[in-house]
Amino acid sequence: MFSERQFFVHRVRPRTQGFTLVELLVVIAIIGVLVALLLPAVQAARESARRSQCLNNLKQLGLAAQLHIEAHKVLPTGGWGHGWVGDPDLGFGKSQAGGWPFSVLPYLEQQALFDLGAGGDDEAKSRAVETLVTTPLDMFTCPSRRQTRLQVPRPTCVKRRYRNNPGFGRQRPTGPETVAKSCYAMNSGEEWIRYHAGPGTIAAAAQHVWPSIDDALGVCWWRSNFSLADIEDGTTNTLIFGEKSMDPVLYDSWYGGGDACDMYEGQDLENNRYAGPAHPLHIDTPGRTDTYAFGGPHPGGCNFALCDGSTRSISYDIDIDTYHRLALRADGEVVNWDAL
Repeated sequence: MFSERQFFVHRVRPRTQGFTLVELLVVIAIIGVLVALLLPAVQAARESARRSQCLNNLKQLGLAAQLHIEAHKVLPTGGWGHGWVGDPDLGFGKSQAGGWPFSVLPYLEQQALFDLGAGGDDEAKSRAVETLVTTPLDMFTCPSRRQTRLQVPRPTCVKRRYRNNPGFGRQRPTGPETVAKSCYAMNSGEEWIRYHAGPGTIAAAAQHVWPSIDDALGVCWWRSNFSLADIEDGTTNTLIFGEKSMDPVLYDSWYGGGDACDMYEGQDLENNRYAGPAHPLHIDTPGRTDTYAFGGPHPGGCNFALCDGSTRSISYDIDIDTYHRLALRADGEVVNWDAL
């Protein structure tokens, strides 16, 4: 027969294990704190990888420019203005109507894209233009800004761009609804001068009045034909490519000039920028649309390639006079990189 004590022990069941509500809330709070601490580190690591990819893109563009110089003895040209895109039958140098991104295509393993429409009639040329301007490339896209894909242009771009290329105005009067764009620009000197559409036809180019080459203080201009000897300040002291300033709210849209049309057109703000007191370097900022300046999305500095093929991240806080000198190819000033 069980005693009272024995009966009590026999009837008591062990307590079910589990979290109380308070314990669960404490665990959730700890996890939240850990995530909050880790998230900035994860984001920083991702941005570091994107910055490295951006620098690598500029490295590839810089090497392509070096190969262009090796083959043709001159830097890639700025082309004939925003009324044109590249035509393979116009070759290289000042005879090429398209902008520098078109001229470097063969040196980025894109010879087939460069050759589109070569030797063809007006219809073939027209089809080639449409294929060209709707072909985006990874090395022209900064991954901190957007993915490599077609972008919506400014509505007026599809009506007036490429109008001067053989056959395009007659065969494709409205142009494509989406186009390839670039996050990078070539150095055109210290200050924007003016827009220029170029001659109405290839035949008219011989008598056309071009913007004065005396205004060309950088390394790329309308019909520019600069050799390394023209870079009197030295290739290590002169910018060639850099990230162009953009409004982050409009990375996948368009605004004004500068990121409104395709990247293959002749000299324009879509693919040429300026560096100097009028156009200082700055980080991409919502609401700030300096379509003439260089600038980037990366904290601390903007990525550039120099004329010797090297790449650098330049601080947004760089002295404006030093930054100005980097844009000029022959101002007689040497930049002390160690002092930056």
